[in-house]
Amino acid sequence: MKRFKDFAFLAAAGLGILFLLQLGFWQLQRLEWKLALIADMNSALEGNSPAISLQQAQARFAADPLADYLPVAVSGIWLPEIRYLYAIVDGKPGWHAVHPVQTPESVIVLVDRGAIPDELRGQVAPVSGTAEIQGFARRPQLQAGWFQPESQPEAGLFYWRDTQGLAGGEASYPFIVEAQPVAGAAEWPRAVKADPKSLTNNHLSYAITWFSLAGVLAVMTGIFIATRRNSSTARHDA
Repeated sequence: MKRFKDFAFLAAAGLGILFLLQLGFWQLQRLEWKLALIADMNSALEGNSPAISLQQAQARFAADPLADYLPVAVSGIWLPEIRYLYAIVDGKPGWHAVHPVQTPESVIVLVDRGAIPDELRGQVAPVSGTAEIQGFARRPQLQAGWFQPESQPEAGLFYWRDTQGLAGGEASYPFIVEAQPVAGAAEWPRAVKADPKSLTNNHLSYAITWFSLAGVLAVMTGIFIATRRNSSTARHDA
C-alpha cells in the first residue's frame, strides 16, 4: 500500500512538473507574440510600415499567427446600422461603436469608430456617404472567452470580436479595423490612438514564476525520493 502511495505521489509530481513547464513555455510564446506586436506598432506609428490593402491584411493574418495591428486604408460606403462591442471605457462598462463599410468589391469591413460610455449606447449618429479610413486591422478572435457572456445580435450587442456576427452574416473580412483619431472629430465615439506603451508585457515574469514553481516541485520530489531511499537503506541495515 505504501509503495502504491509513493508511486501515486511521484506520478502526480511528475505531471505537475510537466504542467508547470508547459505553462512556462506558453508564456515564452506569448512573450514572443507581444514583442512582435509592439515592434509592428512602433514601425507603423513611425511611418516605416505603409498602409496595406485589406486583402493583404487578410493574407497576413492567415499566414502569420503573430500578426496584429496591421496599418490599412479603408475605402467604401458607410452602411447604416451600427453594432456595439463591449469594452471598458474610462474604467466603466462601455462600448465600441462598430460601423460596417462596404468596399467597392461588395465586401464588408468592420470599422471600430471608437469608444462610448454605456449611457450613449444607441445615440451614436451613423455616418453616410464615402468612407476613407486610416487605421489598424486587429487580429480576429476565433471564439468567445470563458467569462464572456453570450452576444445579443438581435440587439446589435456583442461581447467579443465575433466578426461574422458583427457583419450580420454578410461576406466580410475576418478582422476589425480600429480607426485612428482625426482632427476635429466629435468627442464620442472617441477613437483611441494606438500606443505600444499601453500594452502590458508581463509574460517573462509569468514564465519565470511557472519555471520556478516547476523547479521547487522537482526539488521537493528529489528530497522525497532521497528520504524514501535512505529510509529503505536504514531498514536493510537494521
